[in-house]
Amino acid sequence: MVAGNWVLTGDGDVMIAPNHESVEGSPDDLGRVVVAASGKEIETLLSGGFDAWKDYRDEVLGEA
Repeated sequence: MVAGNWVLTGDGDVMIAPNHESVEGSPDDLGRVVVAASGKEIETLLSGGFDAWKDYRDEVLGEA
């Protein structure tokens, strides 16, 4: 995703990007953008959805 400056389509209208720069200048109707900086974050998003990713993120950041 980084090398190609690509985004993935996730749950519904969620786009998964490797960084914020990947979506700069994108149309406003692109949908919600989630930055997944690691393979584990992408796996969590694709297998468990946005809520699972938020739980994973909060656990990693010590906010759970």
